[in-house]
Amino acid sequence: MEGEKYSWRGEADFQHTFANGHTLNVGYQHANSFTRNSYVGTNNATFRFLDATHFAYVQWSGNWDKLYFALGLGGSRENFGESQEQHVFWTFQPNLSLDYVFNDVWSLNYRYEQVPTLPTLSELSAYPHQDDANIFSIGNAGLRGFSTNINAFTLSFQRAGTTAFAYVNHEYAHRRIAEQEVQRKDENLWISINNHINTHHLDLDFTSRKTCGIVQSMYM
Repeated sequence: MEGEKYSWRGEADFQHTFANGHTLNVGYQHANSFTRNSYVGTNNATFRFLDATHFAYVQWSGNWDKLYFALGLGGSRENFGESQEQHVFWTFQPNLSLDYVFNDVWSLNYRYEQVPTLPTLSELSAYPHQDDANIFSIGNAGLRGFSTNINAFTLSFQRAGTTAFAYVNHEYAHRRIAEQEVQRKDENLWISINNHINTHHLDLDFTSRKTCGIVQSMYM
């Protein structure tokens, strides 16, 4: 086997702080990689793999009195694949963080972000794989990326050497990638994947801490 691999990465960032203390950040990132493998033998074959990612973002941050905020928006285009089979995916990635300081003791934080997940090349492949004697799996070239929406609240208490946090986190994934129902063909079981389920995940947490080193936590 003979092969070669190239990769490079570049980025540009701009930041400006206004007279009112608010800050604007703008950035762009690009990553590119290329791999070529040649197999010499009875049947000569050459495989090429390309992965190119473009990502741009903008963020505005600052505060109004006791309210501190950071609002961001990002987007990407990813193109990857092998030989003549290329896949292109676009993502949208908004995020928001709000902190409100009631006084020296109490504060509240809210965070929202949208996290994208793209299918892998093996999940997009239509070639069957034998997992067991009578079990085969096959990818799905029609898969789409999906996003997980995260909403989190944190209530904080700090006073006289005592710190306490109450935390709530909810995650919702829409039409995520998961296995389809098993199909029976020629006495074999075939498993595929598709964008067909929605999932929710909820975390509740309470943690208290004193400077003496004693920590008490409660999870739900």
